[in-house]
Amino acid sequence: MTEITKLITVYLATAAGFDPTLSNAELSNSEVIIFPNPVSSVLNVSNNSLQDLKISIYDITGKLIKSKESNSQNIELDVRQNRTGVYFVNVASETKSSTYKIVKE
Repeated sequence: MTEITKLITVYLATAAGFDPTLSNAELSNSEVIIFPNPVSSVLNVSNNSLQDLKISIYDITGKLIKSKESNSQNIELDVRQNRTGVYFVNVASETKSSTYKIVKE
């Protein structure tokens, strides 16, 4: 993870109400998969851990665009109304958190 990615992750976690100093554990690629990227209509989150997850989408300025909580294995977020551009998706469980960069076409 690059230094800028770490800074963005801390910023987004703080904006979402998480205290990033409490834990720096990240969700692994086997626990959460986000696809497709780039996305045009529906962003899929595969929750292989079946944990309760809070999924938050932020624009490049850190503004919360959409949020959803679920423990389903397959979670869908409709992004058709979002403008074309770069977004950050924060996926958080009770103990872990990861932020992903996506592109909306």
